[in-house]
Amino acid sequence: MVPPTYPAEAIRRRLRGLVVLRVLISETGLPVEVQRVQGAPMGLTEAAEEAVRQWRFEPAVSRGEPVRTWTSVRIPFEAIPFATPSPVHSPGPTLTPTPAAAERPAPAPPPAERPAQPAPSPRPAAPPSPAAGPNREAPPPVPPEPPSGERAPEPPVLRARRALKLSLSPDQARVFLDGRYVGIVDDWDNFGGGLLLPLGRGPHLVRLELPGYRPYEAEIDVAANAEKDVAEIGNDLVRTVRTPFARLTPAVATTRRFLALVVDPPDAVVRVNGGPEMAAPTVTGADPIELPAPGVHDITISAPGRAMRTLRVLSSPNAPADLATVRVRLNAR
Repeated sequence: MVPPTYPAEAIRRRLRGLVVLRVLISETGLPVEVQRVQGAPMGLTEAAEEAVRQWRFEPAVSRGEPVRTWTSVRIPFEAIPFATPSPVHSPGPTLTPTPAAAERPAPAPPPAERPAQPAPSPRPAAPPSPAAGPNREAPPPVPPEPPSGERAPEPPVLRARRALKLSLSPDQARVFLDGRYVGIVDDWDNFGGGLLLPLGRGPHLVRLELPGYRPYEAEIDVAANAEKDVAEIGNDLVRTVRTPFARLTPAVATTRRFLALVVDPPDAVVRVNGGPEMAAPTVTGADPIELPAPGVHDITISAPGRAMRTLRVLSSPNAPADLATVRVRLNAR
């Protein structure tokens, strides 16, 4: 059995996470298709997927003949290098890796049995850039706290044609879409500056969690024949213990794709989601920052002798404009 390779940066940050995959096992025990049910940041999901594609399973048997069947594999990352992975299969036919897989790596499945991994949340094609200069893509947003990895109750299945609305409390609950942090409930309630959470076709897993509350998950099946255009989650999270957490402010702007800044003083520097520093005057409409969507991004602005400010900007295909321009003045300390 090939163990996942723990990404070096995730180890350095002591990042934990749980990856849940749905795997189609062939009649010969090969993993024909790997689907992402729950992911984790900083390469953990990709490491789990790559390892599972190299596993070999004992195929399920029906009426004495091997058959294709789906199973679930759960791989916890606990901020230490793996000695061995720990798959746990869903109820149904028992599938276990063969002993030979533990002794030597098996050859990779033939290309015909390894379809490309489907994107968990495909984005519509973006319109042409309003900028004349080169674009700088920001890193993805980072959650205020590492994902807890706590098991949530069995997720209900909702259906919609295009989007999700979050109408629950607390509005500070962190939202993870297919394992990727995309903001808080207040960002995706379609109220007071919030938008609907857009979803591409196919299945998606939405996870809500907040320190001190029991996590909640729901599976959203997005299909053209769904009865509702927008699915809605209104189940409030259940508090289990009083624990402090970072309270995030509402987003100051929305954009489909790009961000420009007008900052005083002109010697200020900008970081997006903790990424590299950029000189604030260079982040213009002619050379904006490209913000991955959907997601809410932390824009940190600082300058000598001035109080630092952190703003949140929401990027989503259903925002009203391709480019948002935010004006910021830093106060003296």
